[in-house]
Amino acid sequence: MRLNMEVIKLNEKYLEAFKEYCLKYRYVHDESFLYDDELEKFELNVKNPTQLLLDENKICGVISLMIDEYFLKSKKARVRIFHCEKSLKSHYNMLLDAILPLEFQVDKLEMFLPRSLKETRIILEELLFNYYRTSFVMIRKDKPLIDFSFIDDYQLKPFRKGIDEEHYAEIRNKAFKDLKGNKTPITKEMVLKQYDDSYLLKDGMQILWHLSKPVGIVRMLRESDESGNYSFVAPIALIPEYQGKGLGGSLLRAGISIGQDNGINNSMLVVNGENENALTLYKREGYVIETEVSCYERKLINTIGN
Repeated sequence: MRLNMEVIKLNEKYLEAFKEYCLKYRYVHDESFLYDDELEKFELNVKNPTQLLLDENKICGVISLMIDEYFLKSKKARVRIFHCEKSLKSHYNMLLDAILPLEFQVDKLEMFLPRSLKETRIILEELLFNYYRTSFVMIRKDKPLIDFSFIDDYQLKPFRKGIDEEHYAEIRNKAFKDLKGNKTPITKEMVLKQYDDSYLLKDGMQILWHLSKPVGIVRMLRESDESGNYSFVAPIALIPEYQGKGLGGSLLRAGISIGQDNGINNSMLVVNGENENALTLYKREGYVIETEVSCYERKLINTIGN
């Protein structure tokens, strides 16, 4: 390790260089929170703790965390980016040491990493990041336009801001209450933020009604990566008593159709590896596994109560 290397807390001087670094490497690890508008809105505050590894004043590594309302509910910090240009344990360790302890009562760090990055996985495991679960990135590409329908007494209706927040949150929370990584309930306020997301497609948030009862949801975003543009399923969900009736397939086709109505034929989604029913559904509807991603967690001890 060179003696002129140092780790510093992100400041205004390096803010634009940090954003450029994130844009350069966002598809290497996990781009989930490194989109253009996310970086434009990035603020220097305690809920976005960020450290930079410098070599002669040039950024050669970063670690940046997210500690928002949702993550605090589950007492975790989400890794926005943890990347070094050289796959050296010493570089990663310098950044990790610099960012801890945190200024909030957080029990663990959570980050995602493609299974293909073997060297980085080994480094993380040596730094006490433990494997937690597997997710699959799936794509549906170059398929014909799709149609969908629901059986009698079911109707898909656009989300109504100021009216449907509680319905949406209740459906999502009931559907995901036992699903790894999604067990923490969302609130009405979080639903509103999802509705106001700049990546939400036109009519991209819908609720499925059985007569007068809300039973399912679908939300579609605009997504892009190095291979092109996609509609992104985020998410589809049904309350438990309405699962296993074929409604999930109809909701998924409705989501794909919303994307196509917005001029995006190809579609993408992420599914937990243990969710075999969902995997079967997605494969039946033409999705194939593009990338296998591992979720890692690192338990923390020296956190500071805020």
